[in-house]
Amino acid sequence: MQAKEGDTYDTLKKCITINIVDYEFLPVNKVHTVYHLTEDETRYRLTDVLEVHFCELEKLRTGMEISDADDLALNWMKFLAARTKGEMEMVAKDDKEIKEAYDYLQVISKDREKRMVYEARQAWLMDQRTREKVAREEGMREGMQEGAEKEKINIAKNLLSVGMAIADIAKVTGLMAEEIEKLRN
Repeated sequence: MQAKEGDTYDTLKKCITINIVDYEFLPVNKVHTVYHLTEDETRYRLTDVLEVHFCELEKLRTGMEISDADDLALNWMKFLAARTKGEMEMVAKDDKEIKEAYDYLQVISKDREKRMVYEARQAWLMDQRTREKVAREEGMREGMQEGAEKEKINIAKNLLSVGMAIADIAKVTGLMAEEIEKLRN
């Protein structure tokens, strides 16, 4: 859960849903529509952390006015609405991300063996990124633990210097009495 009791909505991360439908779904003369949480009567927008998009590909194919969609969304919609390889290639040639998606489609539509090799490579890359991420997180945890231990030792040294009893220092820092005794030297 992102938010805790007492948090405000601005602590939430934005959640965007994109619904791509291959038919006319909404009674609105727009290819791309966006919805948010608003109060029914006053139209007050509660928050912008939830956004629901509808992309209606059939409206795009029928030539409906498309000025309502930004260029990026429009290019993706054209790519998804394409019915021929040529149409897909036309859209893919002008956009790097769409070209990557097109290339991926080409690979997975090839023979079974090539698809398995491609998927194995993709799995290896994901595994590699996961290992790197876990190693970074483990290193951060270890560093934080080491820093916390050093802080306990510094606090113990300061308390010793003002004459506090070892038993009391142990209670405050969580260090063992033997460890604190060694700090006196």
